Amino acid sequence: MITQKTLSNFYHEFGTLIHAGVNILQVLRSLSNSTSHPQLKKIIRSVTAEIEKGATLTDAMKVHPNVFSSLQLRIVKIGEKSGKLDASLFKIGDNLERNHKIQAKLTTGSLYPVFLIHAAILIPAVPTLFLDGFMPFLKTVSGALMFLYGFFFLILLIVKISNRIYVLKSFSQYFFGYIPIIGPLIKRLAIARFMWNLSALHSAGENMVRAVSLAAEGCGNIPITNAVFKVLPDIEQGGSLTSAFRKVRFFPSLVIEMLSAGEESGQIDAMLDKIAEYYEAESDEIIKRIIIILPILIYLAVAIYIGSIIIKFYTGYFSQMDGLF
Repeated sequence: MITQKTLSNFYHEFGTLIHAGVNILQVLRSLSNSTSHPQLKKIIRSVTAEIEKGATLTDAMKVHPNVFSSLQLRIVKIGEKSGKLDASLFKIGDNLERNHKIQAKLTTGSLYPVFLIHAAILIPAVPTLFLDGFMPFLKTVSGALMFLYGFFFLILLIVKISNRIYVLKSFSQYFFGYIPIIGPLIKRLAIARFMWNLSALHSAGENMVRAVSLAAEGCGNIPITNAVFKVLPDIEQGGSLTSAFRKVRFFPSLVIEMLSAGEESGQIDAMLDKIAEYYEAESDEIIKRIIIILPILIYLAVAIYIGSIIIKFYTGYFSQMDGLF
């Protein structure tokens, strides 16, 4: 599997060599020799072979749609046509690196809560391990562990299935959008991705209507995508981004004010980047809060669980004592 970090490094190295004046075939051969990732090496060699046959870089990369997204291919194509291929490659690499960092924060933040949940299951059963042996201990904890892992894999299965079925994916995204803390995080991350995508496409030379459409499709959030598509006719008829995006309920007044300032100053791409940076910073704050709050909630749950075990033990103990007298 090719991770976003690996692909980000590929685009950054590609852009650096192109910026240095090395021709595409030499760049690809160099990247093929330098990469240690076997799957990426195979793909680079495939792209190189297609270009040697006369294909453009975009057409050669299209052979691997599971690796290079339609948004990435569009930015590369614009970069080829405009002569700004290096800048386009850097933009794609930057976007992938940002996505990787966000995923890494969420993954790292979830490790400690997962450890606490396992501790809550295993620690209360430790006396059984020393008094009765390993098999009774395993029997004690296996039920809870099977439930935990079964629940986890069920969630993964539901996510995987819903991502393949548009109706389910749309429903789940609308549903999670209304959950406190989680909903605002999803919305902010989607807005940041939308703005990064729009900036990358427009700065590469894409016309605004097409750039907005592709950026919306690539933001990964169906509610925001649908809302943006509803105002596309306004932009097609010559309306400004500011006036069109005022009708998108997901964009707060701050976004509209910043867009308006960018359009008035003629620095729309720079302003889109600033909006994306702002919402990325907001998302980081929410992630930090989740990382702090989640362990506290698990601590409380563990305390209640252990407290119930102690109460159960003493209730049984005193019942036995009453029976003796």
